Amino acid sequence: MWLEKKHIYTDFWGWQTSTQVRIPMETTVTDCEKMRDSRLCNTETMDYLGDNKWSLERVPNVQGKWLLVTGDQLVNCRLEEVTLETECSNCTISSPIGDIPGGTNGSISHNLVTVIWKESLRETECKLRLVEQGIALRFMTDKTGVERIRDVEQQLDFVYNTTSKKFCNSSENILKPVLGMDKVVLKIYTLADHEEHPNKTLAAETEKVADIIRAEISSAAHSQYTRDKTTDGINGVARELRALQCENRELAHKNAITAAKHSGWLAASYLSLPLCSKLIAIGESISVHQCSLTNVTFSTEFTSCRPQPKFENFTVDIEGWELTPFNPCYWHKNFVNFNGRAHFYRNNAWNAVVPGIIVQGNNLIDTSPYEIDNLLSLRLHPMLTSHPMSPAAAIAQIIAAAREEHSINLGNPFHMDMASRRLLHNCRYHQPSPLPTQNMAPLCTVIERLSCRYVVRA
Repeated sequence: MWLEKKHIYTDFWGWQTSTQVRIPMETTVTDCEKMRDSRLCNTETMDYLGDNKWSLERVPNVQGKWLLVTGDQLVNCRLEEVTLETECSNCTISSPIGDIPGGTNGSISHNLVTVIWKESLRETECKLRLVEQGIALRFMTDKTGVERIRDVEQQLDFVYNTTSKKFCNSSENILKPVLGMDKVVLKIYTLADHEEHPNKTLAAETEKVADIIRAEISSAAHSQYTRDKTTDGINGVARELRALQCENRELAHKNAITAAKHSGWLAASYLSLPLCSKLIAIGESISVHQCSLTNVTFSTEFTSCRPQPKFENFTVDIEGWELTPFNPCYWHKNFVNFNGRAHFYRNNAWNAVVPGIIVQGNNLIDTSPYEIDNLLSLRLHPMLTSHPMSPAAAIAQIIAAAREEHSINLGNPFHMDMASRRLLHNCRYHQPSPLPTQNMAPLCTVIERLSCRYVVRA
């Protein structure tokens, strides 16, 4: 119920200023019962709007008087019959204005809306009601006894316990409880490969649940659907990374075998093994030999094959980590391998070769630089700031223009409107249109799936 008030003020020139307000009224249980039984609102018959709705909405008819404020008020009402849903005598009651605490008897008021009901009409028997049905895919999970189904068309996911139970008035032991949704169960029918639809109609078995409860359950199932889609995308990326890691390990193993057949010391360095480690390849197997470190000092002996490093009767091996019997022409290209690095002789010393050629490869994506957000400066732009004229000054300009127009011709009722339009037109500005957005599609990887028909019941 609310009070509809209307006032009209008539000024010296005969212009009328109308004010109309609605004031909510506190509705008691007695008022609601009277409207329910008689369909009357303050002795006035309400109009039937259909769908069990009645209303009486009127606007007071007020006549203006010169230099006076005249007004009137009327009482308006709205009445609607709704269905309240609850699972037990002390359970929460679902209503159009929200959840009503269990144990509430007969009536409740919230936000100036009063809901009344008769306790004698409450159904105490537990019944299964249909929430949703469709065709979904069944997925296995990591937990034993827990599965989930996904309805892609309706974007719903349900995670359920595979243990079947009996609920309410059902005589069949085939209902599966949904995890995270109290008093919601599934009835699943597995379809054969050649079947696209079940052989029997499932919706005719039970009555449908109220729309408000169906919306809550569907919203929870849709939230589960979005969470599962995101988790599937993350798990798919994790599986791809593990597969790539496995392939890299296999490739590293094969490369190590190939490199070890040529140089065991070089293969060990590729695998970042401890210093002084050597690989020996035997077929598809590799053994690691760990040696002890010994520091030696080489002298330089000049032969017909250029300078040669020499320690007693030995020189450094071609792999750079072992000693081998001295030969005057063992090193004949003016390069010597010391501990895996190439050296050349110049200025009476062996100098390490510094690589100067960069091997060209693929151009990878560079990191994105950080940018400064200019939102504040855009909001302070002169074109977006408020007009410098204050509201009081604007009103004074409008009144002055109106008086100027009426001093010329008081009989034209459009002068005030045109003057206001002319002044307000200069205060308009254009705002930039928003930029379009792009839709992002999530990644989904299916591990194992099985087509099935499902029915959700509450």
